[in-house]
This record gives sequence, structure tokens and C-alpha cells, in this order.
Amino acid sequence: MGGNVEYDVPIMKVQEYSLEDIFSKNLLLLIPFYIFSHEKEFKVYNSIEQRLEELQAEYQDILKRLDKQQQEGMIGAFDKHTIIELSGDVIKEIP
Repeated sequence: MGGNVEYDVPIMKVQEYSLEDIFSKNLLLLIPFYIFSHEKEFKVYNSIEQRLEELQAEYQDILKRLDKQQQEGMIGAFDKHTIIELSGDVIKEIP
């Protein structure tokens, strides 16, 4: 009785995944966490109009890609809605 069990636990570093990686590897639930990769630059986004426009364009691209995946039957409406809602929650919480 008793004893030790050891096993490796893989660690995923979301910061190492680009948006292309997330979509190509179908890791869509990482999208809300991907937004955190912009956190350190949020003050810049608020002060430089062009940077904010780039962030907005990237978010629009994410939405278009999710729409396309739903239309192609790769994800369901619930999955798409959940990813968008979680992403919105992340954005609201970042100062």
C-alpha cells in the first residue's frame, strides 16, 4: 500500500502561440488567453490611435474566422458564443 506515482504534466505557454497557430491547430479556447498577450501594451493602445485600430482589426479578424468556422460546421454556435463572451470578459478585466 502507498507509494509514489510520478508523471510529466505538459505545460502550455499561450504566449508562444500566434493567432495563426491557434486557428491552424484548432486551439480556439486559447483565444481569450491570447488577448492577454496584448495586456502589457494596453496603455499604448489607449494613447496611440493606430495601435488601437490594429488591435480592433485583429479582433475583427478573429470574429470573421470564428464565423467562417461556424458556417463550415467546424464549431457550433454555442462554442463560438462562449469564445467571444470569454474574450469580452478578459478585455473588461484588463486595466
